[in-house]
Amino acid sequence: MVRAPPGAAQRSTDEFGVLRICVQSASGLKAADKGGTSDPYAKLFLGEHVISHSGHKTSHINKTLDPVWNENFEFHGVLKDLLKHKLEVNVRDHDIGGKNVGHSAAAAAENDLGSATFDLSDVQTADYEGESALSVQGTITLKISWAPAKVLKKSEMFVKHKGDVVTSMGKYVKHEFTLWYAENSGSHGSSHTAWKSYRMAYKDKSGGEHFHTVLGVEAETVSRYEYSVNTLEHGTMAMRCESSQDFKEWTTLIKNIEDPKLTFHRKSVVASGLRKASLFSKGGGGGGSSPNLKK
Repeated sequence: MVRAPPGAAQRSTDEFGVLRICVQSASGLKAADKGGTSDPYAKLFLGEHVISHSGHKTSHINKTLDPVWNENFEFHGVLKDLLKHKLEVNVRDHDIGGKNVGHSAAAAAENDLGSATFDLSDVQTADYEGESALSVQGTITLKISWAPAKVLKKSEMFVKHKGDVVTSMGKYVKHEFTLWYAENSGSHGSSHTAWKSYRMAYKDKSGGEHFHTVLGVEAETVSRYEYSVNTLEHGTMAMRCESSQDFKEWTTLIKNIEDPKLTFHRKSVVASGLRKASLFSKGGGGGGSSPNLKK
């Protein structure tokens, strides 16, 4: 396990922010296929519900027992709430064409390449790398890092969804939006890469919280104060501002957003999920609860 030098400052566990998990690699996995290899992928869980978005899953890599993923995933919330739970990583074989085909218990056992549990409490002090033995055979290695969040802009805007996970665009609806970001400089632990994450959030009329990892501006119509924003989880959203000043501020901020380099399998998200409150309404999680952040 690799950590920051001794004497690193203790992080505040009361801060709202982003817990980033990099699933680096696994080695020495069980061979699940007839050819003596596997097609492994890993899935992350944090908490006691169907805790992560279904998108918290790596790509599968064909015909290997030593996969290297280096794929990043995020959980949002108050640090102390996130740390109440252990991170579970399940590794499975993507190819179900082995000896036991289908959804039987034998097929499930054949495709199970093992699981591991990580205690995340060390991130209170520093970012770190962790390696754990898998329950079947082999090991898996992760990087765990954290950054507190702060608000960049907050104002009312109109929105309608255009993404592939929404059944109908509907009409423009007005909400109060918050754009906040978290930045990790890479200095809280050796061999860690700096990263930034931008998140747009709002509450609908029923109190449901909506969160979108922002990737950038796709199109804009200056004369109508309208623009389209691309998001990781929910495709494209059409936005309309109430003034030219707001339009300029929002689009300037979003145009300068850097690629967060996250993995998310959007096709596995159902449309109805967009209408649900945050996964951890009483704590942190894949969605997180809306912070009362100050600029």
